[in-house]
Amino acid sequence: HHGLALGMDLQHQPLGFRADRVLTYRIRLPRIRYQNNNDEVGFYSRVEQNLRESPGVENVGLGYPLPLQGNDFLTSFTIAGRNANPGEYEQASLRFIDSGYLRVLNVPLLNGRNFTDADDAKAQPVTIVSESFAHKYWPGEDAIGKYITILRDPAVPRRVVGIVADVRSSVDEDLLPTMYVSYKQMPFQSMQLVLLSRDTSGSASAKIRQAIQSVDPEQPVDDVCSMESI
Repeated sequence: HHGLALGMDLQHQPLGFRADRVLTYRIRLPRIRYQNNNDEVGFYSRVEQNLRESPGVENVGLGYPLPLQGNDFLTSFTIAGRNANPGEYEQASLRFIDSGYLRVLNVPLLNGRNFTDADDAKAQPVTIVSESFAHKYWPGEDAIGKYITILRDPAVPRRVVGIVADVRSSVDEDLLPTMYVSYKQMPFQSMQLVLLSRDTSGSASAKIRQAIQSVDPEQPVDDVCSMESI
């Protein structure tokens, strides 16, 4: 994956997101050194800040799992105001993201707002849902302002603040209703860094390595991939 060749420019985005000029890098933080959520969030925020200030980097985001990884991370949730029988839950795909993720992958915001850096643990718990999610659970209604509780710590009611276009992992795949949470509100141990760069050669990979190691010299840095090579 070192000489990052650019593949076809997917102008039409048949999968619903951009892959050209996007580099991706998986970060797994060791539990032993990152024992609480604040440490994890602090690490990711600093790495992102370093990269945002790097010349040639247009945009940076964090998310997990990425489309194309085939990990749908199916998660149970309940919808406020609907009586579910005990032990009966709805399920949808869950993605942990930050304020830059949807912008880097060029996923259209259809209604409401994107996450911001202020959507952290102290702020109101929020979620963004995909168009297919909104149509499935609130047909003919506006999903913005509705509440769902994702059954994963912290399992609190989250207000729907945005609706985004659907993203597919493959062209022939059915749309999977998806919920997005701010990783600052529901941290996850492993994240994927996505970087929109004017330059996708080895120097961009070096920037990622530098940004990570200036925050934590002990954090190993493996290969950086282009989104098209996943």
